[in-house]
Amino acid sequence: MRAIGIVLAGGNSSRMGILANKRAVAAMPIAGSYRGIDFALSNMSNSHVQKVAVCTQFNARSLNQ
Repeated sequence: MRAIGIVLAGGNSSRMGILANKRAVAAMPIAGSYRGIDFALSNMSNSHVQKVAVCTQFNARSLNQ
């Protein structure tokens, strides 16, 4: 079975306040050196999803770096 994964990341969150001014929420560090998007991409990889699209909206440059 073939599957294509889509991850929606980088939305504007008012709950994160000052932390999300310069970074996308998915690019925030969690538990040290991991970013929020790393968990979603790791789950896709462990599920053998070979094609993944990441759709960014807000502060996309911080997520791409």
